[in-house]
Amino acid sequence: RSGKRTINNWHGEESLVIRPDGVHDFEWALVGKPTDVANPSEFNMHLHSKVANNTVGAAKETELSDEEILALWDALTEGFRFRVQVPGAPEGSYYITSTQPISPLPPVVWNSDQLCPKDGYYKLVVDDPAYPFQPSVQRRPPSPEKAGSTFDRYIINETKWMDKVHMVWVRDLDEDGLKYAKKRP
Repeated sequence: RSGKRTINNWHGEESLVIRPDGVHDFEWALVGKPTDVANPSEFNMHLHSKVANNTVGAAKETELSDEEILALWDALTEGFRFRVQVPGAPEGSYYITSTQPISPLPPVVWNSDQLCPKDGYYKLVVDDPAYPFQPSVQRRPPSPEKAGSTFDRYIINETKWMDKVHMVWVRDLDEDGLKYAKKRP
């Protein structure tokens, strides 16, 4: 089976193949939206049979029939959800509903001198795949920020990229995050 498949309101594509050596090679992937918390910029899932010693195809045979592996794949993929409610995610795409309403996303902050609008975790985003340090920016975890602080440590000096840089709110700041917030004495 192959083609478009929607999982958890994400529109991706799957490819379910049985290779000539009998290995079940199942994959589903999507390309999302880099600045949208409810749509990861990329996501993929894989399932292989005949795995031994952490090597696909090393086992002599699989313990499940084609129908059983397909049923396992469908059960795993259909059960995929956010753990908690995520801003912008449609109803039913998460397991746990917050007891408090989700605070709306603050405006995107792109000016390095602008004040942080509210406590929370923020992610640096450069909206240009040609930016030479894009892999480093994408791997950087969200940073805890406090309302009223500035994003001055995220200054990008090259004027060529200045209008493509902004901070995006990811989630509320937890109790532990507060002690790691900006500017310790």
